[in-house]
Amino acid sequence: MSVQSEWTEKVRIYFMPDCKMVSSGDGNFGDETFDHFDRWMSQQTVFPIFSYDFLRQGDKPGTFNWNYVYDPRMQVPDEFEIVDFKGGYYAVITSIDGKRADAAMQIRDEYLKKHRLVIDDTRPAFGHVLSGYELIKQTLGAGQMDYWFPVKRAQ
Repeated sequence: MSVQSEWTEKVRIYFMPDCKMVSSGDGNFGDETFDHFDRWMSQQTVFPIFSYDFLRQGDKPGTFNWNYVYDPRMQVPDEFEIVDFKGGYYAVITSIDGKRADAAMQIRDEYLKKHRLVIDDTRPAFGHVLSGYELIKQTLGAGQMDYWFPVKRAQ
C-alpha cells in the first residue's frame, strides 16, 4: 500500500482543550437572541484565521445553543453567559450544510470502528459551518459543514 493511500481518511481527529465559551443560550435561527449573538460573533477579531463558533443541540427540545470560544479581551454582552467547555478528542467529518448527512455518518462510523473509537456521550456533538461560506456555495453549489463528535477509546 502506498503512503498516499494510507492517508486518505475522510475523518480527522482534533484535540480541543478545556476552555471557556460564550453561549447564546437555547434558541433558534430567527430568534432575537440568536440574531444578536450572530451579530456579536461576526464582529469578533480575536481569532481572525479560524472561526471559533460551534452549534449544538440545545437543552430544550427543538432548540440550538451557539457557542464561541471565549477570550478575556472580548467584550461579551450581559445576556450571553460564559460557560466552561469540557474538551477532549473529536472526530470531525465534512458534509454538505443543510442536507442529511447519512453518507458522512456511515463513513464516520466505519472510521471509529476501524480505529477502536466510540462516541463519548458525556460531551456534546456540534457542527461548524466553514468560513468562506458564500464563495464555497458559489463554487461547489452548496455550503460545507463540519460535524464534530466527541470520541474516546472503546473499552
